Amino acid sequence: MTSLYIAHTPYHVVLASALASEHDETEGDQHLLGILDSDMEPMLESIRGAHDNPFDEVRTLAGAATFASRIAHTSRLTQVRARYNCFAVRRYVADNRTNEVYSFNDQRPEDQAAFDAVTRDESLRDVRRVYVEDGTSAYTYMRREWSWFETVKMKLFYGRWRTQVEEHGSSKWVDEVYGSFPDHVRPDLRTRPVSALPREAVLALGDRSWFRRYLEACHVADTLDELDGVVFVALSEDVDFDGEYVETIESVIRRFADRGERIGVKYHPRESNEFLNLDGSSAVVLPRGIPAEVIFVANPDGIRFVLGNVSTSLLTARWLCEDVTVLSLARVFQSDFEHLITVFESLGIRVTDSLSEVAAPPR
Repeated sequence: MTSLYIAHTPYHVVLASALASEHDETEGDQHLLGILDSDMEPMLESIRGAHDNPFDEVRTLAGAATFASRIAHTSRLTQVRARYNCFAVRRYVADNRTNEVYSFNDQRPEDQAAFDAVTRDESLRDVRRVYVEDGTSAYTYMRREWSWFETVKMKLFYGRWRTQVEEHGSSKWVDEVYGSFPDHVRPDLRTRPVSALPREAVLALGDRSWFRRYLEACHVADTLDELDGVVFVALSEDVDFDGEYVETIESVIRRFADRGERIGVKYHPRESNEFLNLDGSSAVVLPRGIPAEVIFVANPDGIRFVLGNVSTSLLTARWLCEDVTVLSLARVFQSDFEHLITVFESLGIRVTDSLSEVAAPPR
């Protein structure tokens, strides 16, 4: 029997690697399938060539958006590629006698195709259909609305099995859930058995040869070891450039420099404009494609300050780092995530009401 992990982002690959490393060899093969819609390839290449690769096989499929962008990014081309991926996933599940599917995004057609395939195969025993948290969406409601027309069109294009999933992890197939903080996931997810993601297994990835190889490929191996703090910068489309945000963040970074501390600046993977003025500071701009979890695994004891808005990075900093102050700007931005803010505060993440509080970063 085979366990299949379907990853769409480097964050998914990190968690899949930790989960796979927890399996005993007698429990069957561990397979990773990467849907390449993000900057995953460097990490997958590092895993493939490593002697301590936790997977028996690593396969990839071109992501729908990636495929379409090579020609002309249209919704029709995106859907055609996604439909092809669904056929490929079903064939892969059947060929490898897959009985366990780990999904990080059950809204995606590829993940639903895998769930449906193992469900329909009556010859399989001990079938497990697992949703693994995709960050903050497991802790707050981010409802995706589907019109009647979209639902009908979707089923005609993919098949009757294709389901509109309004919240991550809520699809009809999911039997189990994994989360970093299982007691805090959304109430609807707690109607299934919820297990804790293996924190120690994630941290242990820092000793794997493939992990160090990935850091070297990203040219950050030494840099991450020296960091005292990380600022996760808001997307420029969410920033009021006439307001205080840019000036305050730049001030925080300079205050760190004045104290002789080193801070990493991490822009969002979709950001195209590095808009902060960091001249004269010791801050280092980290590669946009590197996941926050890699930063924390590389230096869990050294990073003592993390600043962001409502990103998954704040949750994983609290989860993985030993002695860290995590500060959220959610209320400053008037973010419409009151449930998530409540979760943040219950986990010891400071949610500030004022940018002036951020201007004096903790020692």
